[in-house]
Amino acid sequence: MTKPRAVCLIRPQVHYRREAFLAGLEAAGYEVVDQEPSDIRPDDRLIMWNSYGAYHQQQLRWEARGGRAIITENGYWGKDGKGRQPYAIALDGHQGSGKWYSGGYNEALVKSRLMANPVRFKPFQINRPGYALVCGQRGIGTPEMASPNGWDSDVANQLVKLGWDVNVRPHPELLKRRGVEPVPLHKDLAGASIVVVWSSNVAVQSLAEGIPTIYCAPHHVLGRAMMRECIAPDERQRWTAAELDAERYIAFCRAAWAQWFVGEIAKGIPFEHLKGVA
Repeated sequence: MTKPRAVCLIRPQVHYRREAFLAGLEAAGYEVVDQEPSDIRPDDRLIMWNSYGAYHQQQLRWEARGGRAIITENGYWGKDGKGRQPYAIALDGHQGSGKWYSGGYNEALVKSRLMANPVRFKPFQINRPGYALVCGQRGIGTPEMASPNGWDSDVANQLVKLGWDVNVRPHPELLKRRGVEPVPLHKDLAGASIVVVWSSNVAVQSLAEGIPTIYCAPHHVLGRAMMRECIAPDERQRWTAAELDAERYIAFCRAAWAQWFVGEIAKGIPFEHLKGVA
């Protein structure tokens, strides 16, 4: 039986854990090859860190020839109680734009996966006082998922017209490049009534804090727990805390299956799961 092949573009620096990905691909039955095969088959995989610029073009060429890409990135929320860093892994795309095995909605399996990535939830506060916090991004990603230039300013202006006081939070990395120390996220969230993101992982913290959150990108890994449009302050009654609590639990359960620890990656577990994803 012919083995499926995998080309791994994960960088060799320690942070990216290339050695774990190589071991996991082999454990999952892939033949790891250094160069793109001349005859790409449907079960062949291109493994890459995010997808932007030249990498995105390579992904498109690979898919046009019949293969599929596995996209990885830093996990959607931080280290677990043992200090382990999760890594997001999905077919075709990142931050909810791809596909992944989500536990088959078996309650016991899904709950066990969420417990491996613990998050402490606070009750939602629909009428929480404060400003609309707009979280800027760096514009990295595929043409579909990268935030447009000026998105944060545009959405801030829209919110002002709707009657909100607005606090725009620039992306911390952009501030650091200018030698400016960013305000800690927990301080900005403390004064927020709602949070608006493009596809930022700030949504993980805001949702866990019980702050109603809106996303504007085409996809978000926690999208089912968020709103899609900016509203005026007096329109918040369309939300109910009970509904948001329920959707948040499901969204985090699904997202927990889209991120894996190094030991699991090295054993090939996420790659075995992805084999069954259409």
